[in-house]
Amino acid sequence: MLVESLAQKWTKLDPILQDNLAETDGEPLPHLILSDMVRWMEAHFGTDLKMCVEVWDWLGEQYLRGDDSVKNLIAVSGIEMLPDPDEPGGAELRAILPRYLLELDPWR
Repeated sequence: MLVESLAQKWTKLDPILQDNLAETDGEPLPHLILSDMVRWMEAHFGTDLKMCVEVWDWLGEQYLRGDDSVKNLIAVSGIEMLPDPDEPGGAELRAILPRYLLELDPWR
């Protein structure tokens, strides 16, 4: 599963996964988890820029290789969850998106 892979690859995101699993009796809700991970990146952009870039690059690769459910997850709970461009982190996070993910942004 995409969000589990994210949490394994970038362990700073694992508490988000674990909190979600605890709240849902062990049933992962990928859309909720990914949107929480995007909010984490918004909050930590200034201190963890390298990781944020790596995560978006990896999500971009998964989008290109993924099936429709993966593409939908990344588009809806990833790209659409970015803060508006005029809100804190909105423009900065968009600046690091791979081009093909930026094309999904409703603000482009």
